[in-house]
Amino acid sequence: MNNHIPLEITLISADVFKKPNLFTRPRIYAVVSLLADSDSRQRTPADEHGGAKPFWNFPISIEIRESNLRHNSVGIILHLCQRRTLGGVKNIGSIYVPVKELLDYAGGRNLRRTVAFEMNSRSGKPKGVLYLSYLFGETICELVGMREKGGERVVVPSAPPCPPPSAPCLAAYGYFPAFLTSPAP
Repeated sequence: MNNHIPLEITLISADVFKKPNLFTRPRIYAVVSLLADSDSRQRTPADEHGGAKPFWNFPISIEIRESNLRHNSVGIILHLCQRRTLGGVKNIGSIYVPVKELLDYAGGRNLRRTVAFEMNSRSGKPKGVLYLSYLFGETICELVGMREKGGERVVVPSAPPCPPPSAPCLAAYGYFPAFLTSPAP
């Protein structure tokens, strides 16, 4: 049985410590993914007007396997990127957050917390702050053979159904016909 815990992250805003460019305003966006799971990659739209202080308030939903969470083997990687005017992308900074720490800090499920994470360069200089809120939902129990169909989880049988009986089964008061005694003459 695979149990999943839903994690809702809302990327609120960022504050990038960068000298402003006089000619162009930076268009900054955030990319969120689980460590070693490229399918979980999601990104915010680029903020066209915020400059070095982008504001998104963008919700992201991720499902985390409960077994990975117990072993502390899952983490979230947050990247801040800048879309350049002449094309290309510049990586502003990255943050790695163990999901177990988020769960411990939340103090339980169904409690929304708001946190700020500082981004540092490789040399240790501060590059910015990323603000987000998160909420852990209740555990989703997934049975073997459960699949998604149209955004809804359905249970798929693992074996074909039993065939119908070849002859009608007759019973009298809970006894099989072969065991019934015939009346004495």
